[in-house]
Amino acid sequence: MLRIVRAFWHDRRGVALILVSIMLPAIIGFSLLTIDMSRANNLHNDLQKGADAFSIAAAAELDGKSDSITRADRALATLVSNQYNFTTTPGPQDLAAAGVTRRYLRSLPASDNLPIVAGNVITDELNDANLARFVEVRVTPVGFAAIFPASFLSGNTADNSFTIGAVSVAGFKSGVCNFTPVFICNPYENDPDGHTLEEAAANVDLRRRLIELRKVGNGAAAGPGNFGFLEPPDGVGNGAQALAQTIATSTPIGCYSADGVDTKTGQNAGPVQDAFNVRFGIKANGHFNSPEYGPAANVRKGGSTAGGGGGGGG
Repeated sequence: MLRIVRAFWHDRRGVALILVSIMLPAIIGFSLLTIDMSRANNLHNDLQKGADAFSIAAAAELDGKSDSITRADRALATLVSNQYNFTTTPGPQDLAAAGVTRRYLRSLPASDNLPIVAGNVITDELNDANLARFVEVRVTPVGFAAIFPASFLSGNTADNSFTIGAVSVAGFKSGVCNFTPVFICNPYENDPDGHTLEEAAANVDLRRRLIELRKVGNGAAAGPGNFGFLEPPDGVGNGAQALAQTIATSTPIGCYSADGVDTKTGQNAGPVQDAFNVRFGIKANGHFNSPEYGPAANVRKGGSTAGGGGGGGG
């Protein structure tokens, strides 16, 4: 009898079945958790892509005009179509039903790890729409139904659903590159006929007008139609010769942002004047004779037979 008991005690056949039976709940649980994590990740990716699309579509309309927020809201409502998957309420939804909210920002915090505060937010969207530079879009689905008993982990016995959201902030900064460092004050500012610069650009009759560039005198305030100079790009220098080089070259290297520029004052003659002559195809007293300098692409020059002199730029 003792021998039978001892043999049974040392018999290890079928032990794997016992271990599997003990571990089976854990195996099933981890399998369900893996499936839920995959579903949640797919839902979050869909939401983030939708939030990014929403914010980019709205930010593209923030051009500093008084109706920019109206157009941005229209872009959110009609230009972007997003369909939710892996959620408890699948299918296309409007913004309100989908839980999409937006707010427009005049500025961003100094760094990404700082929260957006009231000072960054446009509160008066009717009167301050022209100040909106960024848009924050939050997308939150109605809920995510988990297969794994989420209440086991959270302690909430009500249900196994929770929400997954996404946030996206977007804005556009416009600028120009390969730009000659010369500015002109808006010639249509205080126009007696009431035209704006945008109307002039859209109206063929106004667009074909010639605009005379008038250099403002030293110490005088610049007015409509006056032109001046911008700071040369970094790495070129900040003297009159550096400014002249950036004006005379046929392939300017400067880039300037629409957020603001720095003006260069006190440059009226000397190398700068010679640089303008070069851009119009006129000899500049032996200056700027190397291949990188030359007339602008739209300059046309006529010949002259009197005295063998050079022609004038046009």
